[in-house]
Amino acid sequence: MPHTRNYKSLLEKTAIYAKMGSWEVDLIAQEVYWSKVTKLIHEVDEDYRCFYEEALSFYKDDASRALVIRSFEEAIDKNKEYDVKIKITTAKGREIWVRAIGIPVFEDGKC
Repeated sequence: MPHTRNYKSLLEKTAIYAKMGSWEVDLIAQEVYWSKVTKLIHEVDEDYRCFYEEALSFYKDDASRALVIRSFEEAIDKNKEYDVKIKITTAKGREIWVRAIGIPVFEDGKC
């Protein structure tokens, strides 16, 4: 039977080839955790640490920023998943379209 380590490696390689990043938000610390691929998409260094307000700065377009904020707030307040296409400006100044999917996780009634 294959080792868990092998599955993790395979998933990481698949994500890189598919250019599919992942992320998680710690609502208490207001810190955002980005996968290696998410950092590549945003064109930031591998050791880059991001906080919620700083993450929003990648959404230069007002409509994209408003959409991601509204979607995120509804996920937290209404336990509503989202799947949106939004425009970001990378750390190197490139404007690109990305797809953001949010799935809220609740523990003891709190997101």
